Amino acid sequence: HAAVESAAPANSFGLVALYAPMPFLLWATIRFGAPGLSFALLWTSLMLIWTTLQGEGPFSAAPAADAVVGVQMLIAVTAVPMMLIAGLLEQNRREHLALVEAEQQNSAILRALPDSIFLQTRDGLYLQHYAKATGDSAMIRQSFLGRNMRDVLPPEVAEAFAKAFKGIAGD
Repeated sequence: HAAVESAAPANSFGLVALYAPMPFLLWATIRFGAPGLSFALLWTSLMLIWTTLQGEGPFSAAPAADAVVGVQMLIAVTAVPMMLIAGLLEQNRREHLALVEAEQQNSAILRALPDSIFLQTRDGLYLQHYAKATGDSAMIRQSFLGRNMRDVLPPEVAEAFAKAFKGIAGD
């Protein structure tokens, strides 16, 4: 009867202890990537081993050999998905930095050109303006960006651009 009473608290604590480190590991993975995950896994593994040796935690009621296997399995089952998440986050970060760098290079090239250049949608909506830094650039930006070419250009010029865009797009 005494063995049953001592096993009940270990099992109720054990279930919580299995899931308790997950938010910490997920936070470390997202915030610090693979290095943060490595440190968090080391800390979690040491805490899990220490609590098991103290006779507490999810594996305290199991025989020593089963407790060792249980600790190893929990670490492996927890570590693999977190490492995959860390890898995906790192890949995403690198791709984002490459896109930012490409955009900065393209923007610098376009701003170095002597003419004003506008980026438009197929429908004629002005999205971006590239020009050498002059006092007139701010006025041009305000009058064009976010507006359709049909609203800011003379009708014959807007129509000529619309026909040219259709010819290029193959519509």
